[in-house]
Amino acid sequence: MLLYRYLLLIVALFFLWGCGYRSMSLSPIVMPDNIDSLYISKVNNPTIDPYLTSRVKTIVMDELSKRALGLRWTSRSSAKGYLVVDIKDYSKETEIENTKEQTVKSNVCITLRISLYRNLTNNLVWDSNDVQSCESADENIGQDQISKIQDKIIRDIVEKIAIKLSNNF
Repeated sequence: MLLYRYLLLIVALFFLWGCGYRSMSLSPIVMPDNIDSLYISKVNNPTIDPYLTSRVKTIVMDELSKRALGLRWTSRSSAKGYLVVDIKDYSKETEIENTKEQTVKSNVCITLRISLYRNLTNNLVWDSNDVQSCESADENIGQDQISKIQDKIIRDIVEKIAIKLSNNF
């Protein structure tokens, strides 16, 4: 009976892992160079979606708050470091067309780059390089669903960036 429970637990863990579930507590981030306070200096958004800026900023702050040990968000004057977030690309391309050449399914992709600078010297401390994630979406969905897909993509990108940051320091 005990063997059955262990087997069931292992199957459940593989199932969750296969569905994309990851435990954020597995890879905490120790911020480099004693940077324990941050602010987001700017989010460069070349897209025509003005709401993307605030959503990117919120998701970056949420993810780093969960994972970075002892990190606090503060004003520019009291922060030891700052982030510059670049939305490098946002695209929505046809993935599947019907017989009338109408788009049925699209592929939504976002590319982000996050750079960490020391506040006093403006020296670059760390750079994520470009990180991209994509999701498929039905063409006839509303703005609420598009926003949810964008949020999912942004969370995935920021998680990848957080993993890169935790592996570097």
